[in-house]
Amino acid sequence: MRCCLLTFLFLNSFWLQAQTPIRLQGTVVDARTGEPLPFAYIVVNQGVMGGNTDFDGRFDFTMQTSVEQVAFTHVGYEDFLYVVNAPEDLQPLQRVLRIPLSPNPTSLVFPVYQPNAVLAYNPAHALIQKALRNRALHNPKNIPFYSYNSYNRFQIDLEPAQKIALPARKDSAKYKIAMFMQHNYLFLAETVTNFQRRTPTFQTEKILANRVSGFQNPQYLALSTQAQLLNFYEDYLTFLNRKYLNPISPEAQKRYVFAIEDTVLVKPDTIFWIAFKPVPHKFFDGLQGRIALHSRTFAIQSIEIESALPEKEVGLGFRLAQRYEWVNKQYWFPQEVRLELVLRRVKMGNRCMLAQWRTHINDLDFKQKPRWATFRDVMLQVSPEAHQQTHDFWANYRRDSLSRRALQTYASLDTVGKQARFDSRLAFAQHLPLARVPIPRWKMDFDLRHAFNFNRYEFIRLGVGFVTNSLFSKKYNLGAYLDYGTRDGNFKYGFSAQYRPLPAVDASVSARYVSDVQEPARVRFSEANMAIVFPPNRDFFTSRMDKVRLFELKAQGRVLQNFRVETSFRTKRVLPTYDYYFLMQGENGVTNIYTHHYQMTEVNSQLNYFWGARYLRLDNLWALAKRLYPTFYLSYTQGVRALGSDFRYGKWEARLAYEHTFRHLGITHGELWLGWSKGQMPYQALWNGQGEGKTSPPMVANYFQAMGTYEFLMDRFTYIFLRHNFKKLLFKSPYSWFQPVPILHHNIGWGNLRNATAHIGIETKTLRKPYWESGFMINDVLKTRFKKTLKVGIGGGAFLRYGAHRDREKFGNNWAYKVSFSFGI
Repeated sequence: MRCCLLTFLFLNSFWLQAQTPIRLQGTVVDARTGEPLPFAYIVVNQGVMGGNTDFDGRFDFTMQTSVEQVAFTHVGYEDFLYVVNAPEDLQPLQRVLRIPLSPNPTSLVFPVYQPNAVLAYNPAHALIQKALRNRALHNPKNIPFYSYNSYNRFQIDLEPAQKIALPARKDSAKYKIAMFMQHNYLFLAETVTNFQRRTPTFQTEKILANRVSGFQNPQYLALSTQAQLLNFYEDYLTFLNRKYLNPISPEAQKRYVFAIEDTVLVKPDTIFWIAFKPVPHKFFDGLQGRIALHSRTFAIQSIEIESALPEKEVGLGFRLAQRYEWVNKQYWFPQEVRLELVLRRVKMGNRCMLAQWRTHINDLDFKQKPRWATFRDVMLQVSPEAHQQTHDFWANYRRDSLSRRALQTYASLDTVGKQARFDSRLAFAQHLPLARVPIPRWKMDFDLRHAFNFNRYEFIRLGVGFVTNSLFSKKYNLGAYLDYGTRDGNFKYGFSAQYRPLPAVDASVSARYVSDVQEPARVRFSEANMAIVFPPNRDFFTSRMDKVRLFELKAQGRVLQNFRVETSFRTKRVLPTYDYYFLMQGENGVTNIYTHHYQMTEVNSQLNYFWGARYLRLDNLWALAKRLYPTFYLSYTQGVRALGSDFRYGKWEARLAYEHTFRHLGITHGELWLGWSKGQMPYQALWNGQGEGKTSPPMVANYFQAMGTYEFLMDRFTYIFLRHNFKKLLFKSPYSWFQPVPILHHNIGWGNLRNATAHIGIETKTLRKPYWESGFMINDVLKTRFKKTLKVGIGGGAFLRYGAHRDREKFGNNWAYKVSFSFGI
């Protein structure tokens, strides 16, 4: 009886231990290198429950059930199994564990790709097909609304020293770099952001906290969550200006080969590890890596990818990983993102430079719907107190406290930043792409658009322009410029003033007066992008100008993120610099002749629609930073008899642009331009044929390449511009200096001019019969790298005009030969 009682007490104590919640926490590492292993699985009791490690190899979860065994598993490593045979075996599990896994040298064998094979023969293909059928369910863009906070960290480092030999002490420069990098990063930045989104494209992100090494007030040097998050449920993943084919997309099995690496059972679900790589000898921008698919609706649980393009083609490599979680048993959503860029051609001490991003998602909310008033047109807002957040605020969002190396980086670079005035240099660098150079002492910006320009009428145009910035006022700004044309020998000048009552939506009222030159009969579609245009553009080849004195009042603003509205009143005195006369029939039958000058007064209303538009704001300066398609522009201009003007007319202008990516074929871009008018208008208010000029060597998109600059004139028109970029899908060159990109062009135009005889002294040919031209360009026939960073490419091609407007006598006059330029990193 006593023996039975002791046995009962022993079993009862074991049962109580098993029922006590057990917390499993620790790190899974590589037994050979000590590096943490992300995405390792911890499986309890042969799949009854489990979890996986984060990017730092850490795990932390609590079990309510008895523990019989715990298995630690990772693709490419031997499993580590811990068995509980007695109560004392539970004691090690109560500590913070460090689990080393030994690499498994067994290599993965991909099946041989067979184009005509049935997909079901490869079980990996069957799993990918199931994920493809469910991708609409898991696509984050289909979630009606959500919001989250995130912690983002960016650092620039050098590749690990153990991969190369450290320099000798006698090589003092390289040795100092090596010693410095043991205790510092080259650069370190952190942000905490709040992101909110509503379908279809309304989203906003606000920087709550911002810290950048070397800067005291890094207001606009901030990290966005969306810069790192990629949607793995779209057909293409846009990264570094390339569109990589997603392995989970229709017909991807024809471009990728798949293989099952491993399976992990976590009852009642299974995780499938599937490796993939491009099919040999297929020409496309491909990826390689592995995907972990969860059998619960076959969603992505984690993904690790890198570019499969050769190093000599891309110049830099990237490695990206995302980990998803089943949030509230409702949606699979990214929780961690890790991105690493390898700048192979940028080295310090024989070590490649690495740019590394980390993002952690917190406070994910699918229940509270963001208010419409939350969404503005600025893609990234910075809180004024972002750079002043306390240590407690940062500690609430960081997973771990900063390492000694990170703290040393802030201390070292902050000291250097104060001495080298990094903040003022940053302000200069940020304004430069927007054609501005800040001058804080004068509380204004130098406008680079007036510093230097070129056209065939003025030849070289030199000048100076200034506009006040936010140091002067956040609601008011004043501007002025003075330019000089070396060929016409005339000065041009202008003054402007602007008041912004609602800066948050870029609402403003402005006035300006200019005495300048302007190309007549130009089709003008205004777009909100103030950045400098480096390649040749249509303005370079303008040879016909009117002298114009213009006064304009304008009010404009943006509605939500996609719409921009504008209305204006302007009056201008026009003086043609060429021999032109306009005959207008008066109401009493008298013909009025306008010879050397005439007055025009107009009221204009415009609407711009950009799908998914994102704007960048620096002080009082705005620019279109990102635009998706379609885009739409509509304008109506009413000429009125006022302030000396005798012209009454109405003009409609519209532009629709769309772009579509075809699987395995490239990108097609199309634009439709429309114009219609009524009433009698002088030459200044009409439209020319949108010809670039056959003698202009550079190719400028959305112009007729084989048409003379002022060959046609219309008061109503329809233009269609189509081009298809095959990218590098047809041919992949083995040479870095020869990377041809073929592009097909097809342009159509037709229109009419009702009172052609009223315009004397200029050519009045019309497009009553359609104008046709087609062309073939090959970009990047020769490609080189400037200063080891900037890629410069040059290409060429030809355009042929045909149909009713071809030259029937001299066939050679129907050809136009063009060159193209490209710039990138």
